[in-house]
Parts: sequence; structure tokens; C-alpha cells
Amino acid sequence: MVSSKLNFDNTLVSLVISTILILLIPANGLLNGDEEMYFRMASDYLSGSFNSNSEFITNENILNHRFLFNYICGSLVNYFGYEHTHIIGRVIVISIFSLSLTSLFKYLNSSLFEIVFILFLFLILHQTYYSGLQLFKGFLASDFSYPISIFSVVYMFKRKYLLALFLLVLATYFHFLIGGYFFLFFIVYFFINSNNRFLFLIYNVLYLSLISPLIFILIKSNLTYDLSVFEYDVNWIYSYVRHSHHLLPFKSYSEFINNWLLGIVFSQILFFIVILIHFRKLFIEYSQLSLYLIIGNIYLILAFFISYFDDSFTFSKLYLFRPACIIFLFTLIFLTRFIFEKMKLYKFTSRRLINRIFLILFLIFSFYFYNTNSRFKSVDLSNKIEFIDFIKSKTNDKSIFLFEYSMIDFERLTGRVSFFSNKIIPTHDLGIIEWYKRRLFHKKIFDDLEFVEIHNIDFFVTKSKTYNKNFSNIIFENNDFVVYSASKN
Repeated sequence: MVSSKLNFDNTLVSLVISTILILLIPANGLLNGDEEMYFRMASDYLSGSFNSNSEFITNENILNHRFLFNYICGSLVNYFGYEHTHIIGRVIVISIFSLSLTSLFKYLNSSLFEIVFILFLFLILHQTYYSGLQLFKGFLASDFSYPISIFSVVYMFKRKYLLALFLLVLATYFHFLIGGYFFLFFIVYFFINSNNRFLFLIYNVLYLSLISPLIFILIKSNLTYDLSVFEYDVNWIYSYVRHSHHLLPFKSYSEFINNWLLGIVFSQILFFIVILIHFRKLFIEYSQLSLYLIIGNIYLILAFFISYFDDSFTFSKLYLFRPACIIFLFTLIFLTRFIFEKMKLYKFTSRRLINRIFLILFLIFSFYFYNTNSRFKSVDLSNKIEFIDFIKSKTNDKSIFLFEYSMIDFERLTGRVSFFSNKIIPTHDLGIIEWYKRRLFHKKIFDDLEFVEIHNIDFFVTKSKTYNKNFSNIIFENNDFVVYSASKN
């Protein structure tokens, strides 16, 4: 139970949060790489159109466990197109996030000044302790699952456990792992706070029953094929080869020191402070949140132990460190509330001064993100436009291209096929193996410079002129793109 409420204007807070998110993830029709990828997959899923040579490696036999997001996104893409879907989708996501965060901040009695300060600090520090898995990304499945899960946390704190559970089921249907991790924290929190073991069992059974269709889809997608005939291990490919920056803190000494250590130390310092406050009962009116943070931080510590001993990479694919972003945000909220309450800042500081500080902070925040967000900066696209126009007018629509460096919107803009993108790795096992085979082929062409006699590529695309036995004549060239016809002698 939190302390007595300050005057809390839901509308104003929602508008401020929405403004901050618009600055961070503007609804301007410019898709980021993840949106480009998942919009296309959602559109293909809904239309049933698949190309076996495309860098978007999928097929009609693979059931997609993100069907809820795919249906929403795919319907918008097929009706409105990519750019308008981006605008509509981000407006929806920003609205849901602002409502969920407003609900959380209201329950926790945060002031507008605190809210702006917390979000500013959270975004400046890249939204997480480590792993690069951020909270606010754009119009993606995770951007539905996170705010719905935040709503569930609020209702859990209010002891409306059944409603919180149903929200977690919905969150899981949008993103299996996010909803699953929030459910894990929910059920542990309930176990600690309640002596009703029968209800604890019922909640577990109910949740698993309601998400059983998703479990079936995942089993069908990944566990019904004999992968022993392949020489590559899918867990190693997915975790070590492609997503080690998100999943493997112990991949190498340099990786750990450069990308993980500082975040780990920082998180443990904050965790230690939370523990002191909680067990010394220094902020008992916020003990619900501090308990939740203890549960989340203990999980993250266990995740590092699991990752260290997971030589088979079996658990790494579960994105063990995904909850770090939400634990980080909740920790900032808790500690900011503690400082403001215990230092009695509202008692010794005039309301007018607080409002002025808020305004200054908000303007600084807005100026910072406007100037650092590349989406607000003009980019010279003349070379790209020239390249796209040439491809559309001078090549066959059945042509297959291989890029030295990925151009993730190539297929959408030209209607031609790109054979491989390092970014676009499927999540189902057969797709992962096919992606890795294409990666090895790409490496032979561009890194090893081996001549490959048999392949299906019509054109190779590089950023500059280069000698390669697989290349024939240059058919197009500007400062950003060089297109070679394939040599198949």
C-alpha cells in the first residue's frame, strides 16, 4: 500500500509520457530494421505468400506462435501498406504504453517531475542494464506484451490476481517469452504473499491451460522434426552465431568486460540498496514493489549461472536476460520514490519551483532526443533511389540478389528477391539451419573469395568495386551501390 496521493492528472501524465515516446519512437513512416522484418513476416503469414529463395526464410508448414500480432500487423500492412501501418501501429503502441505507465505511476504516487526524471534517466541509460533488449522498440509484438504486462503488475499490486493473470495470458499470446517471464514473477510473488496454496495451484493450471495452444504451436514448429540429420546445432547457431550480444555474456572475456560487466555491477549496487530498504523496512508502504524487484533480481542472478553452465545453449534461446529492462525501470521508479518521500522534497520545495524544474528538465529531454534521434535527421537518399529505380526498370522481377551488406527493405522497395540477410534469422529450427547454410554461402563469396560454380544468384551487390571470381560485369554503379552480374562459368 502506497502513501497518500498527490494531485495526479491522468490526462496530463499520459500526454507527457506520449510526447516522450513520440520523440523516442516517432510515428513518421520510417521503419526500423525490426519493423521491416516483422511487418513482412506478418504480411506473408496472413497472405500465405512465401518465396523459398527470399531472405525471409519461412514457409506455410511452419505455424507461427505470434499469430495474434501477425493478424493485427499483417491486416494493417496488406490494407494500408508499410509506411501507414508504421504510423498507425506506433500511435497504438505509444497510447497503450502511456496508459499502462500512467496506471503504474498513479498507483505508486509518482509526481510528474519524477516521471520525466525517471524516463529521461531510463532512456539515457539505454533502457536496460545489459543485453541490449530494450523496452520501447516501435510497433512489434513485444511492444504490445510489455504494456499489457505492466497493467497486470498494477492489478497484482491491487490484489486483483485473477485479472492480472488474464492480462498475462493476453501478453503471452503477443510475445511468449515476455508474458512467460512476467507470469513467473507473478506466481512467485503470489506464493510469497498468500498462504492459499490451492489458489496458487489453480493459477498455474489456469495459465498453462489458456496458453496451451501456443505451447502446441511451439512444439509443432520445433520438436517434430528429426534434426540429427543436420551437422549444425540450431541452439548454437541461434545463440552463439547470431544473437550472442543479447544472450551470451560469457561468450568471451572481451565480450563480458566490454558489454556486460558495467551493467552487472550497476545492477547489483542498485539491488543491494533495494534489499537494504526492504528488509530494514525503510519504505514499508512500497514493500510490494521492493519484493517484486527482489524476485526479479534473484531471477537475473540465476540467469547468469544458467548461462555460464549452459554449454549446449539450450536455455540461451529463451532470452534469459529479457526481464532486465523492466527490472531496471521498476528499480528507478522505486528508488526515485524513496528519495522523494524520505527527503521530504515536497515539504521543503515550493510547488512553483518544482514545476519550473520539471519544465526545464522536459525541454532538455525533448531537445536531447530530437538532436540524437537519427529518425529526425535528414538523410541523402539520392543514391539509394537511383539504385532502386535501376533495379526495378532494368532487371527481371524473378532475379535473385545477394548483398555483401544487408539492405533489409530491398525486397519491399523493388519486388526482387534478396537471398540472405544476417539480421533476418527465423526462430523455428528448420529455418535456422537454412539461414546458417546461406550464411556460410555468403561467407564463401564475400569473405573467403571462393569461386562457387553452382548457385542461384543472378546479381551481387557491394558498396564499392572489388575483384571477385564470382562477379562478372558491372551493370550499375554509384557512390553507395555497385551491382555485378553473376559469373557462372
